Amino acid sequence: MTVAIAGSQSLRATGFATRVLSFENSPNAVTVRADQGLVLNDGFGSKDRIEGFNAYIGSPQSDYIQGHQGNEIFGSALYPPKGDDTYVGGGGYDIVLYAGPARDYVVQFDKASDRALVRSIIYSTVDRLEGFSRIVFTDQTIDLNVRGLGRDDYYGTEASEQIDRRLVLPADRQYNWTHLFSGAGDDLIFWRSGNVLGGPGDDTITFLDNPNSAIAAYFDSPSAVYVNLKEGYALDGWGGRDRLVNVAQVSLSNFADRFVGSDGDDTVYDSGGGDTLIGGAGVDTLSFWAENRGPYSVIFDSTSKAYVLRWGPTVSETITLLEFESIRINRADSALNKTMSLSEASREAIAGQSLRLLTEPNAASATIAGSAGSDRIEFVAGYTVLAGPGYDAIRGLGSGEKTMSFINANGPVKVRVGWSSVENDGFGFRDRIEGINAFTGGPYNDFFEGDPGVQSFGSKTLPPQGNDTYEGGGGIDVVRYAEPMSSFVVDQQGNGNATVRYLKNNTVDTLKAIALIEFADQTLRLFSPERRHEEIWFSDEADTIDQSKDVPPEQYRHWFHVHGGAGDDIISWASGQVLGGPGNDTIVFLERSTDARVAYWDNPSGVFIDLSKGYAIDGWGDRDSFANVGAVSLSPFADTVIGSAADEFFDDSWGGDILDGAGGIDTLNFWMPGKENFSVGYDPSLTRFTLQWSATDGRSSSIELTNFEYLSLNSPQRNERKSLLDFVDWQAQAPAALIEGGAARWNRDKPMGTGVEVSYGFLQKTPSEGNGGGGTGFFLLGASQQDAIRAAFKDAAAQADIRLVEADPLLAQIRIGVNQQRNTKGYSFSPDPAQGPLAGDIWLDLETVENLKPGSEGLWVVLHELGHALGLQHPALQGSAQNKPVISAERNDMSFSVMSELLPWSGMYPKSFSIDDVLALQTIYGPPPPDFSNHVYKVGTPAAAGILTLVDSGGYDVIDASASSVGVSISLSPGSRSSVGRTAEDYAAFGNLAIAYGTVIEAVMAALSTTVFFPARETTGSMALQVWTVLCLISPAPLMTS
Repeated sequence: MTVAIAGSQSLRATGFATRVLSFENSPNAVTVRADQGLVLNDGFGSKDRIEGFNAYIGSPQSDYIQGHQGNEIFGSALYPPKGDDTYVGGGGYDIVLYAGPARDYVVQFDKASDRALVRSIIYSTVDRLEGFSRIVFTDQTIDLNVRGLGRDDYYGTEASEQIDRRLVLPADRQYNWTHLFSGAGDDLIFWRSGNVLGGPGDDTITFLDNPNSAIAAYFDSPSAVYVNLKEGYALDGWGGRDRLVNVAQVSLSNFADRFVGSDGDDTVYDSGGGDTLIGGAGVDTLSFWAENRGPYSVIFDSTSKAYVLRWGPTVSETITLLEFESIRINRADSALNKTMSLSEASREAIAGQSLRLLTEPNAASATIAGSAGSDRIEFVAGYTVLAGPGYDAIRGLGSGEKTMSFINANGPVKVRVGWSSVENDGFGFRDRIEGINAFTGGPYNDFFEGDPGVQSFGSKTLPPQGNDTYEGGGGIDVVRYAEPMSSFVVDQQGNGNATVRYLKNNTVDTLKAIALIEFADQTLRLFSPERRHEEIWFSDEADTIDQSKDVPPEQYRHWFHVHGGAGDDIISWASGQVLGGPGNDTIVFLERSTDARVAYWDNPSGVFIDLSKGYAIDGWGDRDSFANVGAVSLSPFADTVIGSAADEFFDDSWGGDILDGAGGIDTLNFWMPGKENFSVGYDPSLTRFTLQWSATDGRSSSIELTNFEYLSLNSPQRNERKSLLDFVDWQAQAPAALIEGGAARWNRDKPMGTGVEVSYGFLQKTPSEGNGGGGTGFFLLGASQQDAIRAAFKDAAAQADIRLVEADPLLAQIRIGVNQQRNTKGYSFSPDPAQGPLAGDIWLDLETVENLKPGSEGLWVVLHELGHALGLQHPALQGSAQNKPVISAERNDMSFSVMSELLPWSGMYPKSFSIDDVLALQTIYGPPPPDFSNHVYKVGTPAAAGILTLVDSGGYDVIDASASSVGVSISLSPGSRSSVGRTAEDYAAFGNLAIAYGTVIEAVMAALSTTVFFPARETTGSMALQVWTVLCLISPAPLMTS
C-alpha cells in the first residue's frame, strides 16, 4: 500500500495484485482522476501523477474518486466511512468496500442511471456511487449493475526485466484482456490477449499463440513512431528500438506515424491521425475510431494510388493508406460498427477541389465558391471565399485583407480564428483557416472569436441578419455595418464591450473586446488596445519571402507571425516569429539578430538547433539554414539546442529540452502560467542549471541549461529578468567553494562543525623543517606587529567556534614567520597532515608586515594566510572548474572573502574575515558560542577604515553610524552589505559593512540622510524587506525595529 504524503509526487505501483493508494493521512478532501492518471488534489494541496493503482482508500473528508477502465476497488473494509464521498467507476468490474455489516447501511440503487446512494446509519455519511458492479460489506454482497470482467492491468518496473504472462498472471486470468505497461528498461516480454505498451527502452515483444492475440501499443509514446512489421521492429517514440516477434496488430501514437506491414494480414488501430500506412501483402485492415470525430470520408487518389481517410480539415485529421484492403469503423455503440472494403467506403465520397488564386482578382472573379467536397483553397488579398460543405482548408496568402464569407450557410457558424478553426461552417463541417483576417457571417446567430492580430467582422454591403457574437482576440479588431449609425442603438459597456441593436429587424449583436465599429457614415471607437501581432501566411510551394517587399512600408516594424508553409522557402524578415514549416527553409534576419524569432512551436516533434553552425533539423525531419539568427522559440517537445558565440534568446515550450548557450550572454524566456512548484537547481560548478516544475495537470517537466546567464520569468502581469546566479543558495555554495576539504582542518578527528582549540606562535628563527622554499632569510616580528596579528587572530577566532591560543612557537600548530619574498606578499600551508611539519605555517613578506593596521593590505594578507592555515582555499571561479563548487565572478572580491585576491570596486581591504569566510569557518568549526551581552558597533568614523563583517550571536545590538559625515545606507538582512562613512582617501565608502549570516542587529543610530533596510519578522518565520528612511536622527536613542 502506498500512502499519499505532502508535496507533488510521481507514484507508480507494479505487479498484478491489488495495488492500493491510500489517503488516510490526508488532512483535506482529495480528488482522484485515475482515468487521467492524476490526483488533482491529494489533500495536502498538491497534484500527483499516478500509474498502476487499482484500489483507493479515501481521506477522512468528503472525496471524489473516479476510476479507469480496469477492475478497481474503492473504500476500505477496515476503516468506517467518515465523509460524504463520490465514487465513479471506470467501466470495469468495480467494487466498493464498507467496514461493518450491511444492516449498518441503507442502499438505494437506480438501475436506469446506474447510480446508488449508500447511507451509514452509524456515521450519518452518504456516499454517491456511479457505474459500480458490486458493494461488499463484511457479511454480505449486494450486486448492482454487474458487468463482465473488465480489463486487467499489469505494471512492470522501471528496470530491465523479463515479463512472461504465463508466469506473472494466475491461471484463471491468462486469457482475460490485460494491458501490460512494462515501464522503462530493455524488457523481454511474452504476452497474449491485451495491449502491450513497452515504454522507454529497447524492448523485445513476443506474442504467444497467434499474432492476432494481442496488440503492440504506442498510444502513450511522446512522439511519432515508425513500425515495420515486415522487418520486425519499431522506433517507439521514446528514442528506443523495439523488436517485434509474431506481431500482427499495432496501435499507433497520437502523432504522425508511419507503418509498414508484413506479408501477412495486419491490423492497425489509429490514434491521433496524420499517419501514412503501407500494408504490403495480405489483407490489411485499418480499425478507425469514428466516435466524436464528425463525418468522415474516404477518397481514392488515382495519382498516388492511395486511399485518404479524412475526418477534418487538417493533415493531422487524415490517414493515408497504401496497399490496405479494408476499414473497420468503430463507435461507442458497437451495434453501429461495420467493416467494409476501402473501395466500397470511397464510393459515396465527393472529391474536393484544389484552387490557387495568386493574382489580384477583377470584380467579376473576386468571389470564389468551393465544391461540395473537401477543398483546399489558397488566395491572395482581394478575394472572398464562400464557405461550403466539406472539410475545407482555406489559406489567405501574404498581406492585405483576405475574406471568408458564410452568407450561404445553412445554420449557425462558429469561428475561432486563434485556433485556425471554423468549428462549424454552417453545413455541419469543420474547416481549417489560415491567414484569413476578414469574416462575413450568415443569416443565423453566429459566433466569431479573433486572434491577437487584426480582424474585421461583418459586412460593408449586407445588413445584419442574426444575433451575432464578435469577440476580439486582443488586437485592433473591427466590426463593420453597412448602414449609417442612425440605424443602430449602441450600448457601450467599457473595455471594448457593447451591444448593437439594428432598428430595422431588431437583431442584437454582442461585442466583446472590439476596438472599433465602422458604420457606413462614421467610426465609433470602443477602446484602444495595443497592437500585438499579425498573422501572415504563404503557400505550400517553395516561396521567396521578404518583409521589405511583401508588406506595406508602414508595417515593416510590426510584429508578425510568418508562416512559410511547406516547401523549401527563403524567408528574409525583420520583426516577428518566423515559422518555416515543412521543407528545407533558409531564414535570414534583416536587422539585429534578436529582433525576430525562428519559431518551432508548430512542429510535430522535437527539433535540433545549432546556431554556431547556422542550421536546424526541424520536427518534420527537414534541415533549415540560418543567417543572422540569434533568437529561437522552441517546439512543444524535447529539443536540443547549441548556441553560438553571440548573445541569444530562447523561448521555452513544454520542457524536456537540453540547451547549451555556448558563448555570449544567453537568456531563456520562461512562461510561468500553468507551471507550479517551480525550482532552479544547479551543479556545484554552476555550469548546468536545471529548471523543474509540475504542470497544472500534475505532469512534471524540466529544462537543462548549460552556459546560460539569464532567465526571464514571464507572465501576463510582468516579465522579470533574473541572473541564473540569483537562484544560487550562496549560503551553501560559497562556503563549499572555500573549504579545502578532506583532512585539511584542525578538528579532523571529529565531525564537521565541532569547535576546536588551535595554538599559534611567533617564530624566533627558521625552524629545522625550513620555510617551504617560498622566501629567503628570516626576520623577527616587532612587538607592535605581533600585537596587530594577535588582535586580528582574536577577532577572527570570535567569528567561529575557534579558540586561537598563543603558545611556544616550536610547539604551536600555526607558526608565524617573516622572510623576504620575491613574487608574493605571504604564503601558508594547509592544516592537512600531508603537508608534514609545515602544516599550518604562515610566512609573511617583509614588506607586508610594515603596515598591519586594520583595513590595510598587510592585515588582509594576514587574514588570507590564516584562512589557508585554518582550512580555506582560493575559490574556483565559475567556468574554470568542473564537478567542484565554484563562485561567480561577481562574488570574487575581498568584500565576500579574504581568500579572493581582488579588491572590491570601492578599493577597500577587509579588516576581518568576510561573510563567505565566516560561513566556511562556521561550517568547519561551528558558530561561536552564544553571547547575550549587548553591543554597540561604531561605524563610519575615520578610524573605522576597511571592510567590517559583524558576527553577533545574541543580546541587544546596535549599529551606531551617527559619526558618519555622509549619509549611510544600512541593510540589517543577514548576508547583506551596507555603505557607511568615508574611505581613507575621503571618498564616500561603499559596501564596507557586512552582516554575517545568522547575525541579528536590533537597532541603528544614524545621522544625516540614512536609509535603513529592516528585515521584518513575520509569524511564518520568513523574512520580508521593509524600507525605512531616517533623516537627521541626532538623538542618541537608537531607532528601534518594530
